[in-house]
Amino acid sequence: MSYGSSDSEEKVTAFYKKALTRYGDVITCNGKSPVGTPTATSEGLNCADNGNNNPNVKFDNGDFNIDTGKIQLKAGSKRHQHIVGFEEPKDGQTRFALVALDLPAVVENKSGSSD
Repeated sequence: MSYGSSDSEEKVTAFYKKALTRYGDVITCNGKSPVGTPTATSEGLNCADNGNNNPNVKFDNGDFNIDTGKIQLKAGSKRHQHIVGFEEPKDGQTRFALVALDLPAVVENKSGSSD
C-alpha cells in the first residue's frame, strides 16, 4: 500500500520506526547501506536483504517504487520482512509505502542447487 502525508518525512519516519518495533529491531537503510545502528536485526535482516534475489519479487506498484535508494525502515527476518519505504515528495506530500514481505523457504534439490 502506498500513501501520501502532509507530515514531514522525519515525522512519518519517527512514527513508523516506533510502530515497527512490534516486529523486533528496526534498521534504517539508504539503498543497501545502513544508516546508524543497529545495522542488522537480531534475526539477521540487513539492508542488502530486499527479496530481489527472487526474480518473482518486485517492489513496483505502478507509479511508486520503494527500491529507489531512498530511506527504508526494516524489521523482521530475511524471510519475513516489514518495510516502510520512502520516495521523493510529490505535490507537497511525503510519499511512502508499507510492505509485508513473506518469502518461501529455499528448497534444495538432490543436485544441491536451490529451486
